[in-house]
Amino acid sequence: MLKPSDLKLASSEEDQKKPHSNPVVTSLKRHLTAVRAKVMETDESRINIRSYIWGICVMNGPPSIWLTINLTDTHDPLAQVFTGAEIDLDNFDWTAGPDAHTRAVQIANNPYTASKFFHFTINTILNTLFGFRNQQRGSHLHREKGIFGVVQGYIGTVEAQG
Repeated sequence: MLKPSDLKLASSEEDQKKPHSNPVVTSLKRHLTAVRAKVMETDESRINIRSYIWGICVMNGPPSIWLTINLTDTHDPLAQVFTGAEIDLDNFDWTAGPDAHTRAVQIANNPYTASKFFHFTINTILNTLFGFRNQQRGSHLHREKGIFGVVQGYIGTVEAQG
């Protein structure tokens, strides 16, 4: 049976960088770590991603490209089309359409639209530029020649902002 005093002792042991003296606390911590590894944005999930990156580097060598894609949904006309704004993308005029405040409100009022825009744009980049096609059958990924030839693999993580 775990008591509050056991957790206080475990906390002081961690502060002193000592191993836990209570085996129940050690077991609890191991179980929580295993669960947290499946939860996005936790330290454990980041450790898993780093391990995966190192494994890919061992198999294929170091990456040729490190790429960060930072989409700005409040100013992108395509995101505004997803919100329902009437924008003619074939004859695009950047001075037409909603003003900055209206664009920001439209995205803020419909976060699902922002997610759809992000998902669509990332999939388009992966498909068109890098030649990756998701086959929708498990986790199999079909590779074709993209602008960099046939890419061996990629690791994609998403970090929510504000």
